[in-house]
Amino acid sequence: MKTPLVIALTIGSIAAGLAQTPPSSWAPSVQTVGGVTYLVGTATVLGCHEIQFSPVTTAGTNLQMTVEEVVYYPCIQCVDCYYTNLTATVLGHLAAGDYQLLVDASLLGEPPSPWLVIHFTVPTQSGSTLFITRADSNVQIAVNGVPAATYVLQTSATLTNWTPVYTNSGSAFQFSSDVTEAPFQFYRVQVQSGTIPSP
Repeated sequence: MKTPLVIALTIGSIAAGLAQTPPSSWAPSVQTVGGVTYLVGTATVLGCHEIQFSPVTTAGTNLQMTVEEVVYYPCIQCVDCYYTNLTATVLGHLAAGDYQLLVDASLLGEPPSPWLVIHFTVPTQSGSTLFITRADSNVQIAVNGVPAATYVLQTSATLTNWTPVYTNSGSAFQFSSDVTEAPFQFYRVQVQSGTIPSP
């Protein structure tokens, strides 16, 4: 019997003494692209607030993280000034199978309470994250991903010392490199959680 993936999300909100439903609006989903599983969501919050995501912790097949709506500064005039961000939190490279995502919500320091359960399946095949082709002295690198995540393309000649060569916030991108002076290069991509303004 497989142990389900469990992710506990705790969402809190503190807004100049006013309690609100946390967060103002958040529409999450789980996606697996290029072998990496993400929690992707669109969050709409007050202008002086931000949704923050903690790193994901893993215990066997169980994952846990915290999501919190925080206030940067009290804004008593902030009545109807909302903005929307697209967020992507990297859950990691998960084995194929059925999982469930448990989302708990917490308001103003109250104990977390169940808020949402998302059932999802990690497919056996979701493509590759990194594609490399070579033509003469050029290497073409394509990176597959989701909007809002950050992708850091790195290179190394030794597989021990890695140097960032390109960073992209958003989904798929392509990068070209001349390998005339360094014919033996290795490439990898580091995938990071991120947030971008919603289009």
